[in-house]
Amino acid sequence: MRDYLTGEIEFMRGGKRSETILYSRLFEKCEIDESGLAQAQRNRKRTQIKKILEAFTENGYIGGYEETKKGRTYNGVKIILNGNARKGK
Repeated sequence: MRDYLTGEIEFMRGGKRSETILYSRLFEKCEIDESGLAQAQRNRKRTQIKKILEAFTENGYIGGYEETKKGRTYNGVKIILNGNARKGK
C-alpha cells in the first residue's frame, strides 16, 4: 500500500492525477478483494492507510490529507501537497 500511495503522490506532484485516491482503486491495485472484506476489516485497512499518510505528513512528504465521503461512506482520501495542511482525523 505504501508503494502505491507513494507512486500516486508523485503523479499528483507532476499534475497527472487528481489529488483524491479512492479506497476502491487502492484496494484493486494492491490486489485486496474489497467485496470479501467485512466492515471491521475494511476499517482496519483504512486505519493502515491513514497511519501511512500520517507518517508521510510528519516527514514532510505531503502537507496532509482528508478523508472523503460519498453519502455516509468514506470512499477515499484527498492528499494535500502544499505546506498549509490540515491533518487527517
